[in-house]
Amino acid sequence: MTEEQLAEFYALAGYQVVHSDSGFWYSASPRVYHNLPPSEARDPTRAELKQLFSRHRLYGVQYPSLSTGLPTARYILRDKQYGLQSLQRQFRQHVRKGMKHCETRQIDFEQLHELGTPVNQDAMSRRTYTPPQFVDAARWKLFCDAGRRTPGVSVIAAFVDGALASYLIYAVVEETAYGLFMLSRADLRHFRPNQLPGLGVNTAIE
Repeated sequence: MTEEQLAEFYALAGYQVVHSDSGFWYSASPRVYHNLPPSEARDPTRAELKQLFSRHRLYGVQYPSLSTGLPTARYILRDKQYGLQSLQRQFRQHVRKGMKHCETRQIDFEQLHELGTPVNQDAMSRRTYTPPQFVDAARWKLFCDAGRRTPGVSVIAAFVDGALASYLIYAVVEETAYGLFMLSRADLRHFRPNQLPGLGVNTAIE
């Protein structure tokens, strides 16, 4: 998919989406915009930022920068032979435990809409800000409908004894896979559903 299609997904899902000279932004929280695609570095000019702040009455914007801000890192997988043997011993044990107790598979957005609410409620109870898309029934349906209507956006889910333990929504933009949203149930974390193969796209884990 293209950056424009990813931006359309966020707009259909109920987020505010705007475009400036350096690219797309979405309303990650009240009056705070994040860049799209996530983790894509950019360097907006002061004039561009000033226009964003004044036009949309923002408190802040968050984006990876090549020239300013705090040091950070981006992990890129290039080794096609990457597997269990590539992991440090401690992490390999977590993955093996997850593989033993969990089932990982692709699900569609209709299944996510049906099964995701308990995960959303648990994950959002641990946040200071709760996006309405994940707690309001009508907004959750709108969100899942947006995923269903947008080619290139997919869901990987981990199950423990048939119960949804965690899920990752991701998108492949051009040739890069981006983790967009990852949520999990705290009461099932000891089964390591977040460490399973396919759930390792770099994203925030709630």
